[in-house]
Amino acid sequence: MQENAFALTIVVPFLNRSHYLPRTLQSIAETKHRPPLHLILVDNGSTDNSVEECERFAEKYRSSDFRITLTSQPTAGAYAARNKGLALCT
Repeated sequence: MQENAFALTIVVPFLNRSHYLPRTLQSIAETKHRPPLHLILVDNGSTDNSVEECERFAEKYRSSDFRITLTSQPTAGAYAARNKGLALCT
């Protein structure tokens, strides 16, 4: 994907949501007729296997038109995780 090509960015902050993440991420991956996507996954200190779920998803779906960034935000709070994700948007 070209650096200046139009892309839709989706930020998904999460904390201990391993039960819900697969369905959420699968829904994003199955979106048809879409522009190139940049999915930013922000872990907010999970202690379950949420991060591992995201890593498996990224390995399976990452492609030239589906960029996936997995990062963490150690400061507790949804606002901090959303702000970290927004800071990574281009």
